[in-house]
Amino acid sequence: MDEQSAVQGEPMLYATAFLFYFCNYFVIVFFNSALVACVMKILTGESATVGYGLGMAAKRLPQIFGWALLSAVIGVLLKAIENAHKRAGRLIAALLGSAWTALTFFVVPVIVIDGLGPAGAFKQSASILKSNWGTALVGNFSLGGISFLLMLPVILLGAALIWLAVATGSQALVIATVAVCVALLLVVSLASSAANAIFKSCLYVYATGQAVPADVDTSGFDAAFRSGG
Repeated sequence: MDEQSAVQGEPMLYATAFLFYFCNYFVIVFFNSALVACVMKILTGESATVGYGLGMAAKRLPQIFGWALLSAVIGVLLKAIENAHKRAGRLIAALLGSAWTALTFFVVPVIVIDGLGPAGAFKQSASILKSNWGTALVGNFSLGGISFLLMLPVILLGAALIWLAVATGSQALVIATVAVCVALLLVVSLASSAANAIFKSCLYVYATGQAVPADVDTSGFDAAFRSGG
């Protein structure tokens, strides 16, 4: 009976995961599009405002909606593959996920600059990647690792502060400490996301043969990706 209930509950589980992925991707892609729009304009020597970035993102709402929809479908499929078989499923999902992440690396800049839909943005992103780095499928940089290193001191400090707050027995102090720690983690996360969008914009300009500002160091751009084999 329990097994039957679990099987019957799977569609609802995947539907919930799909909605979560879609909302998450939509918000992330929308604001990343706004930031990329600003960065791309600044790279041309012009000034950009928050309003300009949000306006550009708003113009791309259909494309952003479509990409969030496709990303949510891919996310659910990868989750289903992972759940199909614990060991093999995780390995396959990880490999496919890495390939998907690399091939879609330039999707946001393509959406912002070219206004392409999901299929066109994917093809253009993959084409840019392959024309500059061959058949590379693996990122040779790790902004995610840098983000973790930035967050680690905040996490450790936060854990220590929460432990001290709990030791005092003051519920108000515990709540205040948790709130401060969450706020700090949010700030670090936003800073990391902004740095990633800026790097992606610079790399897109470089990869598409456009002029990169003289103060941008492009020495490591050729090694941004390496062969996945």
